[in-house]
Amino acid sequence: MASKQPMQEAIDGIPGFDGGHGLHLGNENGAGAGHERAQVAGAGLRSGRCQGAATAQAHGPAGLVPWLDDGELRIHDSLAIAEYLHECCPERHLYPVDKAERALARSLCAELHAGFRQIRTLLPFFLGAPTQSEPPVEVIDELARLQTLWSQARGPFYFDEASILDAFYAVMAYRLASYGISLPGQAGAYQQALLAWPLWQETLLRARLQWPKAARQSD
Repeated sequence: MASKQPMQEAIDGIPGFDGGHGLHLGNENGAGAGHERAQVAGAGLRSGRCQGAATAQAHGPAGLVPWLDDGELRIHDSLAIAEYLHECCPERHLYPVDKAERALARSLCAELHAGFRQIRTLLPFFLGAPTQSEPPVEVIDELARLQTLWSQARGPFYFDEASILDAFYAVMAYRLASYGISLPGQAGAYQQALLAWPLWQETLLRARLQWPKAARQSD
């Protein structure tokens, strides 16, 4: 499977981003929530990029993670961070080049960002060992929606090339897999491709090293 890293390349391409403390995901006590809100980081934006930025705190100015420091500018909310990176580095094509596909990608990111509340509530994100359980009846409709959406993926990445949308969906793919939920057919193939995405695997490894206590938990 392709291992392109457009988001990593984009954040590396922003002047002044070189390994300081630019992207903040929270602390170990909020590891699950931090990752759930850090969907951009979930597909490979590492937790530090901005030289000379403020030291990481438990929460950003709005009480939420993640937030991104770029010099004196601070942006919170994963979707806003994604848009900012896209504007900073349009040549990286973090969204599809085609106008219609770009609009659809933004729409799907927004839907995931604001929706799927039953899944978020009843199947919380965690870094520990996967478990096996029957999906609660309350999440069935949302799983069916994901089944419909992911069945339209063109391959390992939704629009052929890795994009912000795949970064957002990778977190959901992992969340479902953590509860033993694998979607069937093309949707399942896309889910497995996201789970095997080297950039996502790298992110998980870094998260578990950063939050070892959370990684040892089974629930």
